[in-house]
Amino acid sequence: MAIIESLPLCIALALSSGLCQTLSTACTAYPAYLDRIVNENDETDSSSMADKDKEEIQIFDDDSESFADDFKYSSRSDLTEDAPVETGNMSLEQKAKKVSRRKWVLAYVANTTFAIIGGTVTLFGSWYGPVSLFSPVKQVSQILSNTIMFSYILKTETLPSKETNVGNLMIAIATISLVFVGTEVNEEPINPADVVDSDVKIVFGGVLLCITILITFPYQFILGFTNLPCLTERVNFVLLLVTECVHAVVSTSASKLVPLLKGQWMLFSFVIALMVITIFTVWYSALLRSTFISSQTVYVPLML
Repeated sequence: MAIIESLPLCIALALSSGLCQTLSTACTAYPAYLDRIVNENDETDSSSMADKDKEEIQIFDDDSESFADDFKYSSRSDLTEDAPVETGNMSLEQKAKKVSRRKWVLAYVANTTFAIIGGTVTLFGSWYGPVSLFSPVKQVSQILSNTIMFSYILKTETLPSKETNVGNLMIAIATISLVFVGTEVNEEPINPADVVDSDVKIVFGGVLLCITILITFPYQFILGFTNLPCLTERVNFVLLLVTECVHAVVSTSASKLVPLLKGQWMLFSFVIALMVITIFTVWYSALLRSTFISSQTVYVPLML
């Protein structure tokens, strides 16, 4: 199948793919943010109540025996005074119930829907331009849309500092320059023989990917279904970042090869399997990232 590359179409699809990735992340990141806020408030309320009880017990233990009756009365009055606090806790519980299991299911469905749309756009977008241009443009789109989404619309993160804005703009300008000084777009149909000139290259890449999968899949399963104390946010930040970056590049490269291998059924089947595995890994890594990493505006620029 002959594919004629188009620079405007490649850039447009890359921008759309980055936006879909941001929307996919936001669908599950926002409920996770609300749950973290509720948990932090509950821990703060319980710790402050425990400290207050300890202080009252210490005061009353040092007083005379005649003060015991007053202590009983004051305990009852304290319970009465604490009623508004309990009411406040109830409001927090009601806030937590807003992110109910049903709404979490809807959030996961929305996350998956936008991920599928973004994956489809990535698949076709990689056909109409070089991967070395498509991937950076997609990432810049994701960086800018992440900042707008999480800092200005959802307000789950603080507004970016002047240094952060300057850094993001420098990345955007550097990526725009790739359009003029980067890999040239082929104006003629691509010859598959020019891309796949050796089966050894694909097999070697597949072996490296299998090794990566053997490492990343157990980690993703442990992070998603267990609660190990060693998996702190900093550790997850690094591991998810490496996983998502590696598999995203392999996924885009595999998508690029799909229309070029028609008739070469062994390589075609291998590339399709490679693409499906890496797309699933990238989606699941992004899903874990949206729920376990609190700062998306810091994480996403590092992916570039």
